[in-house]
Amino acid sequence: MDGPPAPVGAAGRPRLSAAGAIAAAAAVAVVLAVAGCTGAVSPPSGAVSPPSDPASTLSGAVSTTGSASAPTGGSAPAPAGGAGSSVPAGSPAGPATSAGPLPVSPSAAGPTPTTNGGPDPSAVVRSLGAVPIPSAGTEDPTPTAVPGHPQLLAMGAPVRVRIGGVDAVVTALGPEQLPDRPSGAATPAPTVGPGARAVGVFTLQVQVRSGTLAVAAGELSARDELGTAVRLTPRGPARVSAGPGGTARLAVQGEFDSGSAALTWRHGRRVLAIWDFTIELD
Repeated sequence: MDGPPAPVGAAGRPRLSAAGAIAAAAAVAVVLAVAGCTGAVSPPSGAVSPPSDPASTLSGAVSTTGSASAPTGGSAPAPAGGAGSSVPAGSPAGPATSAGPLPVSPSAAGPTPTTNGGPDPSAVVRSLGAVPIPSAGTEDPTPTAVPGHPQLLAMGAPVRVRIGGVDAVVTALGPEQLPDRPSGAATPAPTVGPGARAVGVFTLQVQVRSGTLAVAAGELSARDELGTAVRLTPRGPARVSAGPGGTARLAVQGEFDSGSAALTWRHGRRVLAIWDFTIELD
């Protein structure tokens, strides 16, 4: 048996029951509350029809604090972190950040400064420029000896001599050790071990630039490290001379003990040069 017919309104449409009216009013209240939070314009006064799909309206609403409401239907909103964000869909996006460029790491900003906070060392070096290299001097590196101003030299070093109108370069070479003994020696001395002695030959080389220079064997003398005089004898001519552009060589020899010694050249009784050397007898 059929139940009683549904109540019909004045226009012939079915009327809502009490429960249905309460549900519709609640849906309208929710919609109005959401619209008020998002800044939507309030609907005009009068009856408001409930939306056909209230869930679709709620899914797109975003609070003013930057948090997204959990969607109940439709497409999910994009994650707060962008395309590469690790925030899962439907999770709160967190507090909104202020607009502006992202911070840049020190490695991307440029060279890392020194530990004391100073500038980059390479930049400082570039700002200094190239270090100038001094040019070689034009003066003659050979020391000059004149009467009253002699020169102390190592054996084999040249010295420039200026005596009156003479300009020459004089060099002492040696000693060249010989196996024999000077002429007139009584008994041979051992050449190795304690008391060893050897014959040394020295050559005085004279290169004249201007004027004429003559040297004799008597102008050369020698002393050992104890200050003892060593007798020198000529080995070849006892006197040589050279004119402008010429070269002369004077050789002398003497018997030396092992140790240091010096060869002195005097000209006109004035010392001009002293050459230091060492005799080694192994």
